[in-house]
Order: sequence, then structure tokens, then C-alpha cells
Amino acid sequence: MFLPYAAFAGGLAVSRATSNRSITVRALILAAVSFALLAYVEPIARYHHRVERGVDVSRQFPLGPATPGTLLSLKEAIQASPPNTYRYSVDEPMEAPPNWVEHLLHGLLVLPLFSLLSALLGRQIGSLTTGLPPPARQNARWALGVLSGLAFFIALVVGDSWVRNDPSRSGALGAWGALLIPMLELGLLLWLSRYWDSRRDGFPVSAPK
Repeated sequence: MFLPYAAFAGGLAVSRATSNRSITVRALILAAVSFALLAYVEPIARYHHRVERGVDVSRQFPLGPATPGTLLSLKEAIQASPPNTYRYSVDEPMEAPPNWVEHLLHGLLVLPLFSLLSALLGRQIGSLTTGLPPPARQNARWALGVLSGLAFFIALVVGDSWVRNDPSRSGALGAWGALLIPMLELGLLLWLSRYWDSRRDGFPVSAPK
């Protein structure tokens, strides 16, 4: 999904005078749109595309498009009648471990919420780098933006692997754990912003001659 990264660019573009409330409201709207696309539009469109191609959807989608309600029903069905061996195959969803289905379900919320955090990260990075000269400012913003997105992506991959390696592990924890990275980064940036503001406020101002 490109929307979280677009949210970062939007947060970067707003001025420091823009209130946190205004940015949060806009980012929440973007997160809602991201959730609707990820949780409903994309799986329904993929389902109908397979139908049009003549794919046997009764096997790949035994309960219908992979929307949140369907994933929840799939998890309950697997728990009620578990297979002899768990498999990670798109062709055999009824043989997936319940924690993996849970992981997919919670992932539909994690990515949209990253849009909100991404917008706030963009705003804070834009604020902290305002005083840099143009070349250094652009390079710093580009580098921090890439690192923020890359760190979150790596956290997602690590969470996926952690859940896959043991069917007894919490799929929800594996999904939500990725948000710790942008949350910690945002906390650090907010602290740095307040620190530098306090330093500037503490400097004596010379009287004009």
C-alpha cells in the first residue's frame, strides 16, 4: 500500500503552524480510506477477478472474499475442525494455522494505523529539519523518510516470520508489534523537538542597538 508513504509526504509538506489536531484528522481520514481499500475493495476485486478468469474460487475462497468478517469466520472454522497438518498455501486456506489467519486479520488494521503515524512522523521530521540549508534539509528528509518506511517494513517481515514459525504464537501480537517502531520513532522526535525548543527559549536575546 502506497498510502502510508503518501501520508508521510503530506505530513512533511504542512507547516509547523498547522495544529496536531488538524493533521491527525486528515491522517485519520486517510487511514479510513486505506482500511476500506485494503480490507474490502482489494479482496473483493481479487475475488471477482479470479471468478472472471474461471478459477475455482470454492477452493481458494471457501467462505468468500477475504474481508475481515470472512477471515474471522475462517479462523473459527479451522479451530472447530483443524487439519492434520497446517499449510501456508493460498490454495488451501482451510489448512492454514489459526494464528496466521488472525495475523492477516489484524494486519488489515495495522497498515492503516501506520498511515496516521506516518503523517505525524512527516510533520515532526519537517519541523526538526526546517533550520537546515536546502540541500542538507532535502537529503535529511529523504533519508529519514526512507529509513522510517524501511524500519516499519522490516518489522512487518519479522512479525510475519515470528508468527509462521510457531502456530501457538499470537497472530495479533505479531501484527501489532510492527507499530512499536514508528511509535518509538515518533516519541523520540517529539522529545527532540521539545528539547530544541527549550534550548532556543533559554538563549538570552540581545537588545537591539
